[in-house]
Amino acid sequence: MEDAELESAEFADSGEGSIAAVSFSSRTLELIGRLGGESQHLANMLKGAWATLGLSDNPDMPAQAAHSMRELIEKAPYLIARVPIQSQNPRTLVDGETRRDQIRSLVTVYVGNDGQTSEQILEAQTDDIWTLRGYFVDVAHHRRETTIGEIKQKITELENILFNFISPQPIEDLDELDALMAQGEPA
Repeated sequence: MEDAELESAEFADSGEGSIAAVSFSSRTLELIGRLGGESQHLANMLKGAWATLGLSDNPDMPAQAAHSMRELIEKAPYLIARVPIQSQNPRTLVDGETRRDQIRSLVTVYVGNDGQTSEQILEAQTDDIWTLRGYFVDVAHHRRETTIGEIKQKITELENILFNFISPQPIEDLDELDALMAQGEPA
């Protein structure tokens, strides 16, 4: 199936109504394409999470979708070549390097390479991903009840973070930004 077809329906109905059509937003489609440029495995994990949520008769769909998203977070440092991690085996941590350290390395590649990004920003971005990872781990391991709406929201939150990493949006009107900052400064 061509990528252009993904926007309308990635999965057809089986005739028994067990598979709902899966539509991707244009932003999700763009992220899938950009992730595919880094690693097709990462793009497939994101597509798989959304596809799982389209299986209307699957009672374990939240856990299975969460598993795909946890895998995406944990495998990204290994599958994006620019991320400088010590271990080259996703199951092995080297010299005390933790999964959180690996996520921070990923964040640093996308957010902190300019030498001007504060430690607070790097930590906040790392914490955001780490918190989402914890949510996905708990749902995937059946330690947390969730709703379809909540898991969709969490996937979208991660998509937004990744999209901003891969496709940062330029600030078009610096004068407007300066005015907003001036409003927040004490008199």
